[in-house]
Amino acid sequence: MSTTNNQFFLNLTSFLIYLYPISLIFSPFLTNTIIFLIGIYGLINFKSFDFKSLIKNQFIIFFFIFWILVSLRSLFTEHIFFSLKSSFLFIKYLFFILGFLFIIKNNKNFLKNFTKVFLFVFLIVIFDAFLQFVYGSNLIGYSAAQIENQRISGFFGDELILGSYIVRFSFLIIALILLTNLKIKNIYIFFFIILSFLAALISGERTALALSIMSIIFFIILTNLINFKLKISLLIIISLIVTGSFKFNDKIKHRMNMTVRDIASSEHILMFSEGHGSHFKTAFNLFKDNKIFGQGANNFRKKCSNEKFFVGPYGCSTHPHNMYLQLLAETGLLGFIFLFLIFLKIVIYSLKHFYIKYFKRKNYLSEYEIALLTCMLINFWPILQTGNFFSSSFGNIAIIPIIFLFLSDKFNKLSFKH
Repeated sequence: MSTTNNQFFLNLTSFLIYLYPISLIFSPFLTNTIIFLIGIYGLINFKSFDFKSLIKNQFIIFFFIFWILVSLRSLFTEHIFFSLKSSFLFIKYLFFILGFLFIIKNNKNFLKNFTKVFLFVFLIVIFDAFLQFVYGSNLIGYSAAQIENQRISGFFGDELILGSYIVRFSFLIIALILLTNLKIKNIYIFFFIILSFLAALISGERTALALSIMSIIFFIILTNLINFKLKISLLIIISLIVTGSFKFNDKIKHRMNMTVRDIASSEHILMFSEGHGSHFKTAFNLFKDNKIFGQGANNFRKKCSNEKFFVGPYGCSTHPHNMYLQLLAETGLLGFIFLFLIFLKIVIYSLKHFYIKYFKRKNYLSEYEIALLTCMLINFWPILQTGNFFSSSFGNIAIIPIIFLFLSDKFNKLSFKH
């Protein structure tokens, strides 16, 4: 392929990824198309990577083993093609990582441009959400009155995932700002965190709010980006916002009261509701039936109605609403280990940085790595409700921070051929 053609495809694929943050809001089809095309681009340029660095990379090795295991398991299920569609195509994310990294390596302006686009889109999403919250309608005419319980969903319309989008990307954007050395003062990052928290709060998504609070506390403990006074101020401001919202805003008060009622109706506080509790118990019954290999990728929905596994009036759904239980049920212990190792790595790096920071008065992780680790913690936190692990809606979001881990020497650095 000529140099001119190489540059053309590099520019084209770079442009596609600039569209990625927008596609996540408006077009899942476009997002999946971008992942597919960048994955093909990564496969074509596979030979540019240093092979030794690939086979020594822990994430890539474990990802490949996981893919082989879950794909083989799908071949021995009652619903082969349905299960195989979820498991076999999961490899697209590995090729997407390679394509993304190749673009970063060969387009010197890509990272700054991507960060600026992502930051702009993110701020527009937040502005649009506040507009809908205050005036009842957003920039493109979605009315909160038409949404379930008059929830704030912004550009996402009937999909109540605004809070999830905000929470899962806020610290990724902070990481990108730090990585690219954009001229943004630390005090602006302080206000950016508050703004993101407010957006998560008004969305009415309980899981998003819980993850937002948890991520802020986690970041405050590990970071030196903001000083001690600002950390205390941040905690006070968040406390006042939550207290004030509960007292003066009926919609937020209603959601909080609903959360308390749901917890009270559950046998266990971590289940949040009787419905989620039934999903979890059904998933565990599926796991007990085949502890090593599980029932096959995405097969919870196919088997949960079986009276052998079914629990309670709400025991069946498309997935058990917790990805750890889902992998136990659908891929057994062999598949579950892959996800557990990711979370274990997050915990180990966090504890190591905490120990070195507070006991040796040094820093183990950079501020960029801390922000990225915060983002990873949110995506792979095991306790609260989550989406379907094998769905593109989860994978398309979770894969982005993983890509940027490959730019860190401490995590998953990859080398290119010279």
